[in-house]
Amino acid sequence: MTIVCACIDQEDNAVWMGADESISNKDEMHLAHNAKMFKKDGFLIGYAGPCLFAQHINYLFTPPPVITNGPDLTEYMVRFFVPRMKSVLEENGYKEPDLNKDGGEFELLVGYKNRLFMLGCDLSVVEYKEQFAAVGSGALYALGAMEVASTHPHNDAALVVSWGLSAAAKFDSHCVMERSMLSTKGDQDGLGGQPSA
Repeated sequence: MTIVCACIDQEDNAVWMGADESISNKDEMHLAHNAKMFKKDGFLIGYAGPCLFAQHINYLFTPPPVITNGPDLTEYMVRFFVPRMKSVLEENGYKEPDLNKDGGEFELLVGYKNRLFMLGCDLSVVEYKEQFAAVGSGALYALGAMEVASTHPHNDAALVVSWGLSAAAKFDSHCVMERSMLSTKGDQDGLGGQPSA
C-alpha cells in the first residue's frame, strides 16, 4: 500500500517524483529509506507493489542505452526497455498475471528527461496526456489533488507532486506523510535532484 506521484516540468525539461516512505502489509506498517524510487542510467523509476520486484529492478536491471536520433522514446520503452526489464523479472520469479483473475500486482512510473510513462503489472507502456500521474493505493486521491494543483499558475511540478502525496496521506490509511522526492533535473544525463524529507 503506497503512493508514488510524478509531474513533468516542461520549463526545466525534467520530471519530479515523490513517494511516501511506508512499507506495509495487512498487519503492520514501517518507514523505509527510498524504497519506492530510484535512479537508473538517466531514468527515474517509482514503484508500487511488492518490495522484492522493486529490488530486482533497482539492483539487477540496467536500462538499454537511449540512442540519440534513435526510435521515439515510447517505441524505445516498448521495444527495448520493457523486454530487458521483463527478462530480469522472469529470471527472478515474475509471472505475467492473468488480469481477469489476479488483478494488478505492481505498477511503475518511469520518468526520463521531460517524459513520463506508467507501466502496468503486465508491463504495458502508457504515456498520459496529463502532465502528471500516480500509482498505488492512494492514487485516486493524489490524482484529484494534482489536477487542482496543476491548474494554479504559480505551482511548479514539485509542488504538484507534494499536493498529490499530501492528499493520499490524508485520505488513504495505508499512506503516510513521511516522503521523499527526486527529479531528473540537473545532470547532463537527465538526472538530478536530491532526496528530501
